[in-house]
Amino acid sequence: MNTRYEAYNEITFEAYCKKSIDNAILKGRMEKAKRAAQEISLSALTDADLYKLYVEQEAADILEGEQISFIVNGIGISVHNLELGRALSYLPPKLRNVILLSFFLNMPDPEIARQLHTSRSSVQRRRVAALQRLKERYL
Repeated sequence: MNTRYEAYNEITFEAYCKKSIDNAILKGRMEKAKRAAQEISLSALTDADLYKLYVEQEAADILEGEQISFIVNGIGISVHNLELGRALSYLPPKLRNVILLSFFLNMPDPEIARQLHTSRSSVQRRRVAALQRLKERYL
């Protein structure tokens, strides 16, 4: 009976150790996922967010009276309304490019699709998404 009791204790202890290790691994993965949810890759930031990271206050004051320029496929587009320019800079580049080409250069969807190497329906979806984001953020 002693050997059966010892074997039972050994099996129980091994199960406890395995469960403890599994829990530690799970806890580590959960902490890593939580940290990843809070951190944002620099490549995922919009131009406006990147601008906030490195512009000093003096440089921001100098830009107050100026225009904001965007480049879409080598085409320079200037936005003279500073508030609108800042709002556009918060959009992801794919959405912003569609808005700039559509509203500032009056390009039709098929032409925008050719410029951006995408489909016409994608251009339409991006325009709707961009306008929705602008409305949510600024209205």
